[in-house]
Amino acid sequence: MIRFAHLSDLHLNGTVDRFRKTLAGLEDADRWGANYLLLTGDLTARGRPDEYQQLGELLSGWDRGCTVVPGNHDGGSPTFMAALARFFPQFEDTSTPGALVDLGDAMVLALDTQYANRALVFRALGNVGHAQLTRLAQVLPMASAQKHLVVAMHHGPQGHMLGFFDGLTDRGRVSKLLGSNPHVSVCCGHDHRVLDMGKVHTAASVATFLGDPLRIYDVAGGRFMPSHQSLSKGNYFSFAGLPK
Repeated sequence: MIRFAHLSDLHLNGTVDRFRKTLAGLEDADRWGANYLLLTGDLTARGRPDEYQQLGELLSGWDRGCTVVPGNHDGGSPTFMAALARFFPQFEDTSTPGALVDLGDAMVLALDTQYANRALVFRALGNVGHAQLTRLAQVLPMASAQKHLVVAMHHGPQGHMLGFFDGLTDRGRVSKLLGSNPHVSVCCGHDHRVLDMGKVHTAASVATFLGDPLRIYDVAGGRFMPSHQSLSKGNYFSFAGLPK
């Protein structure tokens, strides 16, 4: 069995409060006996080096596997890649966009959904893009009843009424690919709520959520099973809950 811990939307900004919230989430993941950690974007508030350095300090205490993917707050793909190499290089092989990790009972695929042509108001749109869609298409046939595929990404492929300004611009293509294999699950953030929508599992924001933002999933016998989540779902329509 593999036990995944999932945290998202840390929005680290140099303050002690957000550092402590993230640290508490990592400590809870340790207490749950997680084998592998998924951090699904909006790691920082503005993509600044000092914010990434704070993340590196937090991850220095995590001695198990980890996939880190960026979100729309994380300064763009070149900024994320530079920070990955500088501040948490121990996870570079598992977190580079398109990286595939084989854990035995499961695989983890990292996708970067940062999008240069974002919407004007919230600038929160996401995009997988042709190269990563091609990579996803290559990996999907490898998923089976014996080896589940977990896709780590910030923007999820689920539809909602605000998707025109903060969703995936190529959501249809992503959803079509994911629908081609039943042995795949998506772990994402951005929504700031705890949700399970078929194959898609979102985590609340560590920065803004007042409850327990940690999610735990177990993979055994080819099955992906959510095992722990906060009793509170979070509130998408509160100011703190909006995916800014």
